[in-house]
Amino acid sequence: MLLPRFLTAIVGIPLIIIAIKFGGIPFLILVMGIVCFSLNEYFFLLKYGKYDSQPITGYILGMMLVLSIYISGIKLVPHIEGYLTSIVLSIALVVFITAKILDVKQYSQLCQLRYPRLHLQLIS
Repeated sequence: MLLPRFLTAIVGIPLIIIAIKFGGIPFLILVMGIVCFSLNEYFFLLKYGKYDSQPITGYILGMMLVLSIYISGIKLVPHIEGYLTSIVLSIALVVFITAKILDVKQYSQLCQLRYPRLHLQLIS
């Protein structure tokens, strides 16, 4: 149990130091890698707990969030300088809410439990 942590430290600490020293793109790649591993663990736990998840959407929006923060920091798009991250978060919120609303299987089960007649009308 201690050996994998030790090997991770031997490889990880120099990579982190190099990414911080050079900054810019190497640091962005490091942060994106950390976000990917974190999202992977998160979606694994959701699947293990038998909760619904949308991993593809989660990965895409996670990377969009990191990129929007990076782009806001380098002032690549000056006319929306302070708004890019909030725009990405708004898009993410709309995408997740729309995906849940359009989840026909979940809606069909809910209608069947609460409104059996409505469920029959939706099927026919």
